[in-house]
Amino acid sequence: LLLNSDMAGDAVEVKFLKLNACPYEIVSASEVLVTSPSQLPSDVQKQVLAENFARDSVPAIDTTEVKFGFKKSARKGKHFEKNATDDGTVFKDTAQNFFENSEKCNVTSTNSLDRLERPNLDSQDFLRILSQASDIHRQHSDDLIASCQNNHADWMIQFCVGFNILLHGYGSKIQVIERFRQSELMEYRHVVIKGFYPSITLKLIVNAIGDALDITDSLITSNLDTVLTRVTEELALLGEDLFLLIHNIDGVMMRQERIQDFLCSLAENPSVHMIASVDHINASLLWDQKKRCRYSWIWYDCTTFSDYSSESCYENSFLASSSGTLALSSLVNVVKSLTPNARKILDIVIRYHLANNCNGMPFSQCYMACREAFLVNSEVNLRSQLVEFTDHQLMKIKKNNEGADIIHLNVDASIMTKYLESDVAKQ
Repeated sequence: LLLNSDMAGDAVEVKFLKLNACPYEIVSASEVLVTSPSQLPSDVQKQVLAENFARDSVPAIDTTEVKFGFKKSARKGKHFEKNATDDGTVFKDTAQNFFENSEKCNVTSTNSLDRLERPNLDSQDFLRILSQASDIHRQHSDDLIASCQNNHADWMIQFCVGFNILLHGYGSKIQVIERFRQSELMEYRHVVIKGFYPSITLKLIVNAIGDALDITDSLITSNLDTVLTRVTEELALLGEDLFLLIHNIDGVMMRQERIQDFLCSLAENPSVHMIASVDHINASLLWDQKKRCRYSWIWYDCTTFSDYSSESCYENSFLASSSGTLALSSLVNVVKSLTPNARKILDIVIRYHLANNCNGMPFSQCYMACREAFLVNSEVNLRSQLVEFTDHQLMKIKKNNEGADIIHLNVDASIMTKYLESDVAKQ
């Protein structure tokens, strides 16, 4: 109800607006001329208002307490009226009853992904169908990746003054770091660390750094200070810089406190330079103020909108069945990260299992076979090699009734056969 009074006289324009219209539209308008608005009888005022509001099915205005209601629409829903809804719930139309009306819980759906009629696809068919999907934004994504090359010179300068580079933004940044490696770091010692790898450990990181610095003996010790001291001495002896390229430094396995402390200590070394990428929206919460200062990050927005195909290759999809093909791809990815001697040891164990119906290989017999192949020179050396497989949950060592150690593989026989036929096993 709008009352517009003319300042020059006592003319009053009465307009009734439709409450449930957006934007508001005038339903009816009339001009009522009276000597004074106060001279309009109260009973006449109530009658006029009731008649006009009744035409639009709007409750009459109570002079003691104004209560607004909403007209029913064709859609089903809850309306704040003094009538019961379809489910029997009665809503009160006063502001004081807001919390009382909100106490009723919403009905939760009982549907789940298991009830879907999903196709029974293995991982190979799933990846093949996924690769056939059209990518209409491929050219735009490639242009964004190419635009990041304009920062290569700036990154090298910032490395020289003691800063490290952290890339963030939506989309995979593997190609951004890889192009930077190929264009700027081929003449330097560098290490590529895949933080999205589900079995990445501190031991693998330290071994990779030791291989890059041509350290023949093992760097693995219980004291990280000893490892850092050894790396610093080797870099000073070589007179060269070391570059660490870390994909997904915020990965699940990379969030361990021990790994982050080790990387922070390396970042403080003036001869070690680090470029890393993050993809989690809360990646900045991974470090406190002290660690941020130790890392000396410079954040760069490298949004590429590229698919996370490499980062998500180790994850299971509910559209693909858990078949042996997925286990084979996981086995191949693990073997690619092993040393040549470790690959040959795994080959010996697999061939023994296939020849003996997967009954397990005695540790003593494995040691003799590996020693004849000049792969190990002591049982301690063999056990240190087998730790690599147990960490990746490829095998486990159990004692039999006689107390002898037996090596068991956690891989099906069909997967072992396919692995021996693959190109990775023949390298």
